[in-house]
Amino acid sequence: MNRGTLAVVSLVLLSALLVLGGLWYRRTLSRPIIDWWGIEAVELLRTAPTAELLVFEHVPRGASDAGAEERVIGGERYVVRRRVDVSHYPGLTHLRHALLERVSYRFDVPVRRPLDVRYGLRLESAGRAAEFLFDRGQHVVADRRGARAVVLGPVHKRMMNYFAEAVAAKGTAAEKGAPLSESSVHEAVR
Repeated sequence: MNRGTLAVVSLVLLSALLVLGGLWYRRTLSRPIIDWWGIEAVELLRTAPTAELLVFEHVPRGASDAGAEERVIGGERYVVRRRVDVSHYPGLTHLRHALLERVSYRFDVPVRRPLDVRYGLRLESAGRAAEFLFDRGQHVVADRRGARAVVLGPVHKRMMNYFAEAVAAKGTAAEKGAPLSESSVHEAVR
């Protein structure tokens, strides 16, 4: 075998090893997230074509809100006040990636109950759905029922700002798919 062939074969083998090492490393980083949310929710975070932002309002005990879509989250009653399609909003891809990254979570910090849920992100694909609920006070993201909750790091504030801007843009050009303001695009979840 001549030197040129040996060099090419060596580079191909080295490339294959680096790709396998990268895949192993990426899998190792995302393992805690897969274990926490479950494989179906993680797949929806990565690939769901439909994303809807839900705006929640807490309903005090004994009060009723006839006709509103009600949810029980962590033992507390909430109603869905607004639904905003954010499937094509700029920054959504960054938000999804942030929810898939281990560094976004603080598994070592305890979650206080009850939660104070303000927003929900509903992802849908082919009849499957996952919801992620965002607490406004203690930087928590939780599952649909509020049973599984974990504290988010500094990325939580950016997510809440992104959600607030998406809700404020409802009915404007942004609702029809035009970009949100530059500040949201650049400061949205990284």
